Amino acid sequence: MIKHILFAVLVLSEIAFGQTLGELEKSSYKFGLELDALPYITGGYYASAWIGEGRIRLRAVYSKVYQPKFVLPDGFKENKMSAYTFLADYFFQDNFRGPWAGAGFELWRNNVTSNAGSVKGSFNTYVFTVGGGYVWYFSKHFYLNPWAAGHLRLDSNSDVKIGQADYKTPRILGEASLKLGFVF
Repeated sequence: MIKHILFAVLVLSEIAFGQTLGELEKSSYKFGLELDALPYITGGYYASAWIGEGRIRLRAVYSKVYQPKFVLPDGFKENKMSAYTFLADYFFQDNFRGPWAGAGFELWRNNVTSNAGSVKGSFNTYVFTVGGGYVWYFSKHFYLNPWAAGHLRLDSNSDVKIGQADYKTPRILGEASLKLGFVF
């Protein structure tokens, strides 16, 4: 699937730059797409699109993550989580390069399965996220973006009843990963 996404990005970018390169160079707005390694490692996927001007960019993200067993509460073997995210980032250098910090809100839709496999349940988690990273360009349009974030659960549902077991969600979670980005 990742090969198909990268191929589509390359083809569409060539079409866009072939027809409107002059207009894009005049515009102070930049557009980009990102893929994150962590969801792919867990068997899921991640897609992010952003628009920015100056040192500020706005990002929309959709991802599907299969949480590893070592982070799941006792009694559960699976959490297939879909995340819907909106973030604002500030870059400390021009042209969306170098260090950045950002914050935003997320909706996590959790689908969990007990160890027995016969009990399944779902619940939503509302999250405030802060994070940062460093954007390093290795060509005119491609960059790497190592990053880390902290997630604060906003709702009061720390224990969700799934069958006879409680699925306990921590108030604060951390994560780090590496993104591959493309800028128009």
